[in-house]
Amino acid sequence: MGNPTHVLVVFYSRCGTTEKLALAAAVGAVQARADIRLRRLTDVTEVAQCRDEIARMRKEYVAPAEGDVLWADAIIFLLPPELDASSAECAVYLDLLRSLNKAGGRSPARFENASQATDHGRNVAAALLK
Repeated sequence: MGNPTHVLVVFYSRCGTTEKLALAAAVGAVQARADIRLRRLTDVTEVAQCRDEIARMRKEYVAPAEGDVLWADAIIFLLPPELDASSAECAVYLDLLRSLNKAGGRSPARFENASQATDHGRNVAAALLK
């Protein structure tokens, strides 16, 4: 058997809904025999709602780093419906992807907002392939 595919699941969630989608994507990747890393984008602004969930996720997840991107064969990128790739929460991560793309030829295949998904089986992802 060959080496497993490395899948990086990057998400941003405040109240936990997008976290559930990220966990479902991670489970699907594991079921397909991939190795996974699950990472949450860093909060940029304070939000009054969902404070307990945000505090929990801050403890449970680390932000994606350069090493995660270089490790990954594919990246699944999930955002809540109210955010898109131009949001402040995404800025640092997308800057990292752009700098790695310039340095090593990696480039995102596509970005889709999680709100555009019509069902859980649809791939809501930006894939970075080696």
